[in-house]
Amino acid sequence: MKLIYRIIIGILQGIFERLPVSSSGMIVLVLMLLGEDPAEALSYAFFLHIGTALAAIVYFRSEIRDLIVELSHGEIDEFWRLAILAVIVSAAVALIVLRFVYVGLEYGYAFVGAMLIITGIALEVKKFGKRRIYAGAAIAAGIAQGLAVAPGLSRSGLTLTALGLMGVEGKEALRFSFIISIPAVIAAGLFLGMGNVSLSIGPLLGLAFSFLFGIITIDALMRLVDKIRRGPLLILLGLLSIAFYAVSIKFGI
Repeated sequence: MKLIYRIIIGILQGIFERLPVSSSGMIVLVLMLLGEDPAEALSYAFFLHIGTALAAIVYFRSEIRDLIVELSHGEIDEFWRLAILAVIVSAAVALIVLRFVYVGLEYGYAFVGAMLIITGIALEVKKFGKRRIYAGAAIAAGIAQGLAVAPGLSRSGLTLTALGLMGVEGKEALRFSFIISIPAVIAAGLFLGMGNVSLSIGPLLGLAFSFLFGIITIDALMRLVDKIRRGPLLILLGLLSIAFYAVSIKFGI
């Protein structure tokens, strides 16, 4: 793959990761259009997630520092206990779902398109409440995040929808969604991405740009959390992906 493509895809990852549009789904679609095998495209998408996870660590460094201080004193507040609960739930769900994902990827564009449609529908029912995070909401967010291992299912979109349906306030939901994404995304990047990606200049540049644009878009999304609507666009993109798959099968493209 050309170096400029690696950089552009890294930038796209940094932008898409902080929007409820499924960064992995978008990256896999782009890579498949460039001729990449779907499974290899998913591995590279997971790899780029390391950059945006590091961006989240930088952005939330104060909260993470507070957690480290609390742990050193044998203390941890309710928010962090619930975040740990959500991460454990998401890991368990992801391990179950992942075995079906690679089967689904055999259908390429059609599979990713179907997942994008599900994300689009989920975003349309998103509505935040006024509650702080609580155990039931944390479990719901963990389940949503685990399901989002499938490309096309937006991690941030599904977790925000789940938290919204559980009545959690918008800014609280966004902060919780970002925090629980850090260990989940790094784990996926290390175990599902890095092992299948050569650490040459191209992939490393892509990672660097996903980190840079990840930082920029976190701040933008924190400001625009109540103004973003992507459901109809994702549904349309999903339908187009399925249609493209049908045409490619029909005419052997």
